[in-house]
Amino acid sequence: MKIAPPILLNPDDFKIGFKVIDDQHAEIVNCINELYMMRFNGEVSIRPIVTRLKKHINIHFNFEESLMLHCNYPGYDQHKQEHQILNEKAMCLIRKFNN
Repeated sequence: MKIAPPILLNPDDFKIGFKVIDDQHAEIVNCINELYMMRFNGEVSIRPIVTRLKKHINIHFNFEESLMLHCNYPGYDQHKQEHQILNEKAMCLIRKFNN
């Protein structure tokens, strides 16, 4: 019997105090953790969770960036660049899990 490793990420670590964004962060983190556990347990059919993860990443980044633009957030350009880097890392992770 395999013993499950500790969950990689805690959704509470990504709370910023804005419920909509906190909920989006939690959904992304939960998808990552679920994907990790599925692979750890040798599950082959991960496409649904990968699809869900990509969807939630896109929804979150688009929402957050539009909110920052609307509020004239001074760190918008840097934050958008961080999103691009995180998105690239997420897509690398997804490709890794698909192999």
